[in-house]
Formats: sequence, C-alpha cells, structure tokens
Amino acid sequence: FMNCAALKSISFAKDSILETIDTNAFRNSGLTGTIYIPASCVTIGSSAFESVKIDHILFPSNSMLNLIGADGFKYSELRSIHFPKSLTSITTYAFKECLYLEKITFSKQIQLNTIGKGSFSMTPIKEIIIPSTTKVIDDDAFAYCSQLASVQFGDFYYKKSPTTGTAPSRLTRIGKNAFKSTSLAKLDIPPSVITIDDNSFREISSLKYVNIMDKDAKNAWNVIVSYPYESSKLIRIGERAFHNSIALEYINIPPNVAIIDIHAFSLCEKLISIVFDGICTSKLITLGLSAFRDCRSLTTISIPPLVSIINSDTFNGCNKLDTVIFAKRNNIALLNTIGVNAFRATAITSITIPDSVVTIENYAFGLCKNLQLFYFGSNSLLTTIADSSFRDTGLTSISLPQTITSIAAYSFRYCWNVITKNVVFSCTSTVSIDENAFDSSSVTSITLPTSAS
Repeated sequence: FMNCAALKSISFAKDSILETIDTNAFRNSGLTGTIYIPASCVTIGSSAFESVKIDHILFPSNSMLNLIGADGFKYSELRSIHFPKSLTSITTYAFKECLYLEKITFSKQIQLNTIGKGSFSMTPIKEIIIPSTTKVIDDDAFAYCSQLASVQFGDFYYKKSPTTGTAPSRLTRIGKNAFKSTSLAKLDIPPSVITIDDNSFREISSLKYVNIMDKDAKNAWNVIVSYPYESSKLIRIGERAFHNSIALEYINIPPNVAIIDIHAFSLCEKLISIVFDGICTSKLITLGLSAFRDCRSLTTISIPPLVSIINSDTFNGCNKLDTVIFAKRNNIALLNTIGVNAFRATAITSITIPDSVVTIENYAFGLCKNLQLFYFGSNSLLTTIADSSFRDTGLTSISLPQTITSIAAYSFRYCWNVITKNVVFSCTSTVSIDENAFDSSSVTSITLPTSAS
C-alpha cells in the first residue's frame, strides 16, 4: 500500500493471524487516525508506516510484537505510544522526527533490550522511564529532544529499599549523542553503566546535577542520594560527553573509571566540584586533552594516583582553580608528564610536583600569575622543563631538583616577582639552559653546584 494516498484507514480482523507488516507496507499512504495492531503481529518492518498521518497506534495486552524495524514510524504524526511487554527491540530511527510525539510509555515486565540509533531523535517527548531490561541506548537515541526534561533509568534506584516487582537497571551503554541538546536538569546514572559514550550529554544547558550511582559515592553537596548497594561499573566517560553543559555544578567520578576522554567536561562554566569517589583506589589512568578546559568555576581538583599524563589543555582556562592536589596510593603517584598548557591561566598559588614527574611541557603553568611557589621532593625525577613552562607567572623563588638536565627557551620569561632574584640548582651533572630561558625576569644570579657543567 505504499504511496496509496487515498487509503485513509485500515482494520484487521479480531481473529487475524497476521505476523508481519513488512517493509514500506503503508509508507507515504493516506492513513490517518488510530490503527489497532493485531495481537499476532510479531514484526513491524522497516518504514512500514513512515510519513503517514496516523496519530495513535494501539497494541492489545496480549500483543506478541517483538521488533519495530528501522524507520518504522519515522516522520509520522503519532501523539503517544504505549509499548507492549513482548517488545525486545526498537531499531534505527524508528520514531525519528515524529514531531507530535509527546508521550512514550512501556508496559510493566517489558523485555526491551535495545533502544536503537536515533530512534526518538527530534521528537517533543517531555519525560521517559527507560525499562529496567534495557541494556543499550544507542547513538542519537534521544538527540535534539529539546523538551525532554526528565529521564529515569528503571525504577529500583528511586526507592529507599527494594520492593516487589522492581528490578535494577541493566543498562550498560549510553551511546554517542544519546541525549545531546535535551533539557535534562538532573541525571542519575545507574551503576550498571559501563560506557558513557562521546557527546552523550553534550550541550545540555539545563543540566545541573549528575550523580553516577555508586555505593562509595560521597555526595558532599547533599543534593542526590546515591545507590547504597552496588559499585558503579563505569569505565569510560567519552569525548565531549558533557561538553558545554553550562549549568552543570557537581559530578562524582566512581573508582572504576579509567578514562575521562578529550573535552569530556570542557566549557562546563559552572562546574564547582569534581569528586573522585575513593580517590586513593581510583583506577583513572587517562585525563584526556582539554578534559576540563574552561571550567571557570572550578576551584579545587585532586588528581588520582594512577594518572600518568595530564594531557594538553586539561585545565587550561580554569581561571578560579587555585588548589591542585596529587593523591597518592601507598605514598606513590605515577604522574610522569604535565602536558602542554595543562594548567595555563589558572589561579594556582602554590603546587607540589610529585617525585614521579619527568617532564613539564610547554606553557604547562604559563600565565599562572598567582603562582608564587612550586616544590619538588628530594626524590624528584624531573629532567625537563619545556618552552615557556612557567612563563609570566608570579613565582617568588625557584629551586630545581638535582635531576634537571634541560631548561628550554622562555621557561621563566617575565617572572618579575622572584624575591631572592636567585635561581638555585641542585643538579650534579650537565644542565642545558636555552637562550632566553630567564628572559625579562628579575633573576640576577644563578647558583650551580661545582659538579655541574
């Protein structure tokens, strides 16, 4: 019946044994009003009702529907839909741009496993409860649902204690762009989630609180109660996952998180607090490029002990960040490199560099005008201070460890406040000081040990 513009209605016999409404069956037809799908129907195929003007589709309580295919109701005029308990999969773009679809509900005991790619993108839904059985919310599933203000994952975690008929969410993956540009204000991510993929919650200007449920969470702000019975399985927070969520104030990072990817929280201008739950047991290894760049309300950060590299621009432009603490496990931190622009233009006043750091890269602390003191331990492994690492800072003294071998050009340029006007080296062998390393600073003398060359 594809392109049958004169076809306005269709009905199925009560005793229908229809199992499949196949690909393009009623696409671009003239169907309007309500359609009742027979209980025997197992599959609605790809584009079966694409671009039709039906406003309701109803399934009986004993429906056997298992699958809604790709583009199944795309561009239709559905107002609401209630999915039967037999449904296991909603596939790619099934309800994309259904511009009147405001309400989506699911039967109790539904076995829905997957919400497919772009399946509800650009619809006007306002709230949704994701079934406990759902394991995957695929890429773009709810992207650009600009009126979507509330999402709840299952119902178990929102009760003070387990009750009959409830079950914990089985969700493991929140796909790329899954909730991008929605209107969420609060987010509780269940402990079953392993991956928050790239751009998942990007550019949500209303999102204020994110709680990644974990039994060890410390919700110091007393806004959200964390789930007390299960540890979070979250491993990765993807690229730009919360990028430009300008209202976001608080987030907790569970101990199992190993990767915070590039730009994950960049331009979250109101982000006040980042709490690493059980920081000394944190498995975080990677802080990606620009992960927290331009978080202009952040004042304090503690870096977990297994992080080996603070990548380029990680905290660049966090202009209120005045306290950085490097946590240790068994009195050890593994940080090796502080990357290009890592803390550039922050408000740090003093900092203690872990002994494990070997390299401080270009402009790592450049333009930190409040930075007066930095310290190195007696067992420091630092060898290299790269170009402009401390350029235009407020340093009042400089004392470098014995392992230092290279100070690059402009490393301490425009350091006008060095009170002692003296730079002390403890190096025991060769040190290379490039031209202009101390250019336009107030240093008047450099002290080297007699063993240096």
